[in-house]
Amino acid sequence: NITIAWNFFSGPLTNRQYKNHHIAAIIGNFMHESGNDTTINPAAISGFKNENSQGIAQWNPAEIAGARLNNLSNFAAERNQLHTDLLTQLAFTDHELHTIGYLRKTFFETKTVEQATMQFMRYYLRPGAIKSITTFFPSKVGGKFPAQIDKQRLGEAKRLANANKIYIKFTQG
Repeated sequence: NITIAWNFFSGPLTNRQYKNHHIAAIIGNFMHESGNDTTINPAAISGFKNENSQGIAQWNPAEIAGARLNNLSNFAAERNQLHTDLLTQLAFTDHELHTIGYLRKTFFETKTVEQATMQFMRYYLRPGAIKSITTFFPSKVGGKFPAQIDKQRLGEAKRLANANKIYIKFTQG
């Protein structure tokens, strides 16, 4: 699935705005979100009680969270696909990044794997902050982030490690 995702974002199915560090950041985050840290699982379901987020980005069904799981389901249905299909979820990610500005912010202006990983995590995925723990990647290094700017997000270290591992694998062999 990691190779499929890399090829999707680097291939002709997207607008080719993605640079290698963007792709690594997206995949590194998806590895963590889908609960594996070795691959990405499009059928993943949240382990948090009563949340029911699903997929590689753990899209949340709650209205307060933007009903993004419902948006994914509608996106898939319009294309006669299942919302659990990996390519459908990748296409939905591409769609959201190019049509919803607040989910993207300055993601495409990032220059490094670290910046892209943090931007994607903080704006697109929006995991909760860990109380009173300073981030591994403070805002002064990578830009402005939403509320609780310098609070570490859930899984931040793993996301960064995953993204760096993917970047090396696909750019340096």
